[in-house]
Amino acid sequence: MRNVMYENKLIGLPRIRQLKVRNDSCEVHPDLTDLFRRCYDSFSEGYEDRRPFGIGSGTAWTYPRDSSVWDSDYYTGQVGSYPYSGFYQDLSANHNDFLAQLDMLRKGGWITRATRVVFIDFSMYNANVNLFCFVKLILEWPPVGGIIPSWEIISLKLIRYLTLVDFILLVFEIILLLFLIYFTVEELYEYRNLGFYKYFNSFWNYVDLILIVVSED
Repeated sequence: MRNVMYENKLIGLPRIRQLKVRNDSCEVHPDLTDLFRRCYDSFSEGYEDRRPFGIGSGTAWTYPRDSSVWDSDYYTGQVGSYPYSGFYQDLSANHNDFLAQLDMLRKGGWITRATRVVFIDFSMYNANVNLFCFVKLILEWPPVGGIIPSWEIISLKLIRYLTLVDFILLVFEIILLLFLIYFTVEELYEYRNLGFYKYFNSFWNYVDLILIVVSED
């Protein structure tokens, strides 16, 4: 399973993760309590369900207590915004073990009515085009029912210098960096000699500063 579509090499292990809400996240009308005893609203951290469930063993069934394993950012999907936390399972790169893990999650009832989003994250590298690809597959469960799929794919060239053209580009980047350092030092020297008011009274000094800032970007 290390190869994806023949030409892509799997980097690390895929991870499947879900976020849930408690069954008290919304209220059922008193006239309908005989028909609906549980109510699951849209996801919000205030109603996030972190209680162990299922077989209650491992991070797929027990919420990790160590908050340092998660980022502080949020992912905004088509239905809501979600923190980088939740119940997760790192999937094996071995084909048979991978299928066994998925079967274990299915038989244990990992996805329930309380599930509001499932993320599948994995990374690949393609040597033909020298690109790393970071893939996030998202499945959202809105409170009205159904599943809304979406995805996020980011491709990056992290190994930049391989061919002759890449090294020629490296030379020009070094030259640009040297020019940038030189002009920055020159502007600092000019500012020191002229002082604040005289320096910023010159139109060309503004042009020089803009060029330096643009070059840094």
